[in-house]
Amino acid sequence: MDLVIHPTAMKPPIAVEIKASSDARLTKGNWIARDDLAPRATFVVYPGQDRYPIEETVEALPVGQLAAIAEAGA
Repeated sequence: MDLVIHPTAMKPPIAVEIKASSDARLTKGNWIARDDLAPRATFVVYPGQDRYPIEETVEALPVGQLAAIAEAGA
């Protein structure tokens, strides 16, 4: 994971993986890190145009929609 946001000690963190390619998949290492961190949400930020779910709490997020991460932290 490239970034772990932990806005309060009362809530689980938010994990962010940033991709330079248009492939918004998580690697095996990312999945392991995610299991260790137990985040409430994971965002894969990529240079594409579409926001879509990868898994129940994992979402592909276009770089132009970064504000959604702040909304998830509320």
